[in-house]
Amino acid sequence: MSRQHVEAIFENGVFRPITGASEFHEGERVSLVVEKASDAPAHSALAEAWQVYEGLSEREVEHLESIALDRSHWRQNGSDR
Repeated sequence: MSRQHVEAIFENGVFRPITGASEFHEGERVSLVVEKASDAPAHSALAEAWQVYEGLSEREVEHLESIALDRSHWRQNGSDR
């Protein structure tokens, strides 16, 4: 199952996407988990961070995250300077 962050506005009984809906096709069925933007102060920062993954496959996202979480090449206390 693929996940994608989409910002939307609820108008006339329908969620209208504002950003991030480019991967969907007309009439495609999706499952929504709705969070009010005003209830999540970090929502806009999270939405911007999520855009890094836009257009990437799930496999590509997993690969990028594995690189980011691999601390084997990180400096410790500046000892590699």
